[in-house]
Amino acid sequence: MRAPGVGSWTRFYLVTWKARLAGRNAWDTGESRRAYTEVMASREYEVVLTHEEGGGYSVTVPALPGCVSQGETREEALAMIREAIEVYLESLEAHGDPIPGPVEIERVTVSA
Repeated sequence: MRAPGVGSWTRFYLVTWKARLAGRNAWDTGESRRAYTEVMASREYEVVLTHEEGGGYSVTVPALPGCVSQGETREEALAMIREAIEVYLESLEAHGDPIPGPVEIERVTVSA
């Protein structure tokens, strides 16, 4: 089980070092292999959260056109967009479409 707030690579390194400190071959524990597989099977996407006037949040994924979701709370909106991203990627894979690469996000300032 993943510790809250611990990224996949961090978990992999923690598992590996824990095994080494115990004098075991980290790869033979199986847990290191599972952590590495998790790292290689995961992707990160930038999401844009917008607080809606009527309450709740809408969320978009700039790298995945049309991938949107919403939630009553920030946490719910993030959980919903994770699910939407997974379904979006599964659809791309099922149809043999390429997975879009990352987009560059920049903040700009304009005069008011």
